[in-house]
Amino acid sequence: MGDSRRGGSTKGGEKPPFRKGVLLAVVAAGSFGASAPGVEHFGRGVGPFATACLLYLGALALSLLPSKEGEPAKRSDAPRIVFSAMLGAVIAPAALAWGLQRAGATSGALALNLEAVFTVVLARVLFREPVGSRLVVALALILAGGALLPFRMGSVDLRGGMGLLLVAVATFVWAADSNVQRPLAQRRATSVVLWKSFAGASMSAVLAFAMREPWPDRTAALALFGCGVVGYGVCLRAYLLAQREIGAARTGSVFGFAPLLGAAIAFGLGDREGALVVLGASVLLCAGVVVLAMEPAKPEPA
Repeated sequence: MGDSRRGGSTKGGEKPPFRKGVLLAVVAAGSFGASAPGVEHFGRGVGPFATACLLYLGALALSLLPSKEGEPAKRSDAPRIVFSAMLGAVIAPAALAWGLQRAGATSGALALNLEAVFTVVLARVLFREPVGSRLVVALALILAGGALLPFRMGSVDLRGGMGLLLVAVATFVWAADSNVQRPLAQRRATSVVLWKSFAGASMSAVLAFAMREPWPDRTAALALFGCGVVGYGVCLRAYLLAQREIGAARTGSVFGFAPLLGAAIAFGLGDREGALVVLGASVLLCAGVVVLAMEPAKPEPA
């Protein structure tokens, strides 16, 4: 494809595709980042697969809203959607729920920055999306920031470190999912969200009941459902539309700002232990994401 998808003017006063794609990626990042503290707070004492089920029930509800953009998902897309749901709607949110309970909302949210790096690396390896030399610098900054987080308590926190490892697993799985679902970006976003959310919620519910996991009370369940509407329904729809405009690597780099928002909210709500370490990690992580997002936009290979 040519540069028409990457910028320039469009007819009828429409936003250039690149600008539109970045704005959609920002919406995806903001909605997901804002939901992370809520998942940590209302998911306390709740099984990880039960949490994933409620989150994707919220995403499922949002996908029922009418929409006409793009072509709806086809029967031939079913294997990819099911695989994507297994990764992004079952394994990743369950690992995140486990990790947040051990690492805390602030550290866990900051560690989500790893998804930006994993997404860009996988996009390069799997789809040969062009990535410049800034990736190495961004990767070093983000990894350095993440390496500080286990020292929030003044020494290595083994429980917190295990939580951060689980969050890292979630970010890698979500990054893999972002690349798996990349060919679905040309489909109608609400259609993809509908079937992915249905498959993910169903599989998570079966696993939660099979493992006899605890479920939340009505208030917490509604709150997690709401987190799913915002952080997974709105996020996934905007993410798919952004991928259509600017590709998986660029969308993933902009999405790296989501954890910083989530960490800021969690910090404001009182999770302030090791404030200096959190500040240092935040500066490094933010610098890494900025470097990654500044990578010049290039057309995808045909």
